[in-house]
Amino acid sequence: MGLFGSSFEKLEAKGDRLLEQEDFAGAAQAYRSALQKCEKKDPDAAPRLKAKMEQADDRVIREFVRLIGEHLEDGEPDVAREQLEIAHNFAREHPGKYDEQLRELEAAIGARVKSDIQASHQQYEEQMQEELREEEVTQEIIEFEQALHTLGPEDAEEARSYGAHFQKGFMSLIEGDFETAAEELERATHERPQSAITYEQWGKALEMAGRSAEARRAYQKALQRDPRRQDARLSLGAILDSIENKDREALEILAAGIEEIPAGEYALRLSMAGIHIHRNRPEKALTELEKLRTSIPDGTPDLWHLFATAHEAAGDLDNAEKAFQAAYATDSRNPARRVAFVEFCLRHERSLDNAEAALHSICQSCGFPGDPGTMATFSYYLALITSARGKPQEALSQVARALSQGIPPQFEERFAGLKKHLEDVVDGRGD
Repeated sequence: MGLFGSSFEKLEAKGDRLLEQEDFAGAAQAYRSALQKCEKKDPDAAPRLKAKMEQADDRVIREFVRLIGEHLEDGEPDVAREQLEIAHNFAREHPGKYDEQLRELEAAIGARVKSDIQASHQQYEEQMQEELREEEVTQEIIEFEQALHTLGPEDAEEARSYGAHFQKGFMSLIEGDFETAAEELERATHERPQSAITYEQWGKALEMAGRSAEARRAYQKALQRDPRRQDARLSLGAILDSIENKDREALEILAAGIEEIPAGEYALRLSMAGIHIHRNRPEKALTELEKLRTSIPDGTPDLWHLFATAHEAAGDLDNAEKAFQAAYATDSRNPARRVAFVEFCLRHERSLDNAEAALHSICQSCGFPGDPGTMATFSYYLALITSARGKPQEALSQVARALSQGIPPQFEERFAGLKKHLEDVVDGRGD
């Protein structure tokens, strides 16, 4: 049962259970909801519930303090600052109790950010002095050097020797000016006719400009010059399958790459499995994915997600569910992985308790708990789960509560559609 609409005794029991499971944020919310209900039904229970709520809040804050420390040690001050903001939200209901501790953490984060900036600046200065020691350092050269990190080390080293057309085209591609990028990189191919890198980058610019047929030819020329160009091979496969409807040719291109680029087998087989799923051949997709399981027995988030998608397409819902759960277990800070599992449960109206538990775990496991977008996602899917349990009125109340607290603009249309649907259901006008 969800947190909303239950009796305060059930909510208190749920809070006790969540506290034992160390889901402190969920326990705090359960006690808080129970306290709101008991003030009318059983005022004598309020002191007990308030004490439990404060205990859960304290455990939440202590957990976030621990996480903040870990993120600082791992060199992730931005994530630490996001989690500090959430700790502040819990601490606001206990004025003065945690102020000094949170101020110390704020100072530690600020010091780490300052230290990282200084270290990064020093490292950058040393690198620039080494690489550009006798050149006139212009802003364009500096920006180009910074952008080269998107290429591999060997490609970046080679690209430094290319002329102005490649530099301007490459920077235009990064900045999103795809037509200029295509024009400049085409000129660069005339300057470096044997360069696979230049043809690959030209292909990317053409593809992003919507000129897929020209992009296909550019990628083919890149592979003629260097069959080991993994990005060109993957992009060429995608164009052949999705744009030109030549999936068998795409699969041949990708399969040939496994021999040319043994280190690229993971990405190439994932792409092949994706094509089979796209073409409604889940069993063949599973065959490709199983080949990767032998080399990656613990799996990866993307591998598990494709396993889940293929099993679902094949009608094997039990294994699909396990694979969706493995995907978010191996990518714990990515809320989208949990959302994919929740959507699977909703599509098949199964394991709704597990779906709700996955949603609640966003508050502590993911990298952006408390973020308005994450919380809007949480509220939206919680209402869908409640509705799937046959409680449209309760789901409507959850939507109304989320709207009253404010949601990001990009969620407004989605919430409005869900609200209209639930109103229709409650009024007997919909399913």
